[in-house]
Amino acid sequence: MRNSDMFFKIQFSRIETAMRSDKFLQRMKGCKFDIDHFHWIVTSNRIGIDLQIGGTRIYFSYRNLDNEIGNPVRKLNGKYLFFKLHEKTSKSDGNRCIQWEFDLRTESVENRMEMLKETTKYLKEFLTIKHYNLRFDLKELKIQDLFIWEHTKKFNNLDISEGRRSLELSPEDLKFILEELKAEIRSLKIGVNDFEYEKPIQGKYLNIENMKWITTKCLMGPDLVKMYGVGTSKNAINLNEIIKNWLNGGSLHLRSISCVYEGSLEDLFEGLNATESMFSAQDITKLSDNFLDNGRDIRRTTDRHLAIIMFSKGKRSVQFLTWHPDYVKDMRPETCQKLRNIHMI
Repeated sequence: MRNSDMFFKIQFSRIETAMRSDKFLQRMKGCKFDIDHFHWIVTSNRIGIDLQIGGTRIYFSYRNLDNEIGNPVRKLNGKYLFFKLHEKTSKSDGNRCIQWEFDLRTESVENRMEMLKETTKYLKEFLTIKHYNLRFDLKELKIQDLFIWEHTKKFNNLDISEGRRSLELSPEDLKFILEELKAEIRSLKIGVNDFEYEKPIQGKYLNIENMKWITTKCLMGPDLVKMYGVGTSKNAINLNEIIKNWLNGGSLHLRSISCVYEGSLEDLFEGLNATESMFSAQDITKLSDNFLDNGRDIRRTTDRHLAIIMFSKGKRSVQFLTWHPDYVKDMRPETCQKLRNIHMI
């Protein structure tokens, strides 16, 4: 048995045993153990919790088990419940997955959210959580009223969307998400009527699938590393201003911005001192397979840092890509020599 399997077996046994023994549960509270990710799922398809312990995942969910005979009983926060376990091995990575279903007589959103709250309370009695994640798309619930904020407002991954459509929210809800909730990664597919957000968005990685409320200022955060945008903003994003912000020492961690560009090339390159790129078509394809070999290079005067501006086929999308040593592995020898000549490697 692999060490990771043994570790999981022990920890899973502790979670399960604590549901059978109040005395063991009290002992567990004094010897918490670490988990990598605690992931709340609050969507139209599922309300539940995913735990990641090493390479193994445990999925908690709730449904009516009335017609299934022989399910065991366990105690959750003093209440006895039927439950059912399914165990399988992932075909993609060979890791173990366990689905833990609790009986729920009436499968309403309110009842499932109450069970989610109770499960969260139970698990947090003996877990030390490294990272919280949340996926949310339920328009029936007011996002500011979720019990989750009683436990944390800091997330590794915050995903707020509604499948193929944007989740329609109020300006107040949007401000709450962007200002009250902290997140390293934000995946947002949000629609807000007649509103534009005029501040830098906090976070390192942004995936914005409805850009209508986005302004130029949103993409100039000090911690921003990568941003990918779909659609157009109400007022066109000024990429020239964003690039000049980087040239002047803002957004020092920036690696990439990719979005639709609606302006002219003259406006984009105004004052940038851009030159024909030293990178070949092959180099650029490996850096970003959506873009062509018509790039332009610019350099920051303070530290001579290099960046590339690239266009998609129809010149509808632009990617601003700053140099990083990781890119060397994808470069041709001739390009590497050019980079050595300008002291980038």
